[in-house]
Amino acid sequence: GFDPEFFLYHEEMDLCTRLRSKGYEVWVLPLARIIHFDAQSSGYRTNRFPKSPILDYRVLGMDRLWRKHKPAWKHHLWRVQARCLLGLRIGLLLAYSVMAGRPRKTELLSRISDLRRVRGALVW
Repeated sequence: GFDPEFFLYHEEMDLCTRLRSKGYEVWVLPLARIIHFDAQSSGYRTNRFPKSPILDYRVLGMDRLWRKHKPAWKHHLWRVQARCLLGLRIGLLLAYSVMAGRPRKTELLSRISDLRRVRGALVW
């Protein structure tokens, strides 16, 4: 039942939304225990901004979810917010890169390039 367009993130939200739209109930079992080994599939660390391809899965996956399940105007507002936040992150990294040493600066410029690419994919 999972949509193959979602990889690694957002697939459960898509599935639950589609089930609800068909009249099914989505239940939460508060006594159920789940052990989540954070970042075992992705290598993404929660205290760091994700790199590609994780950045793509996170941001573009959420964009796909909004486009699929929300009215066009809400999807547009989500894109405005996402583009602004990505732009802020780019600006902060650019400012930080001015003071960074050579090895760190190279890494920062690579991250900035990834952020710009993903931001550019969120066209108005």
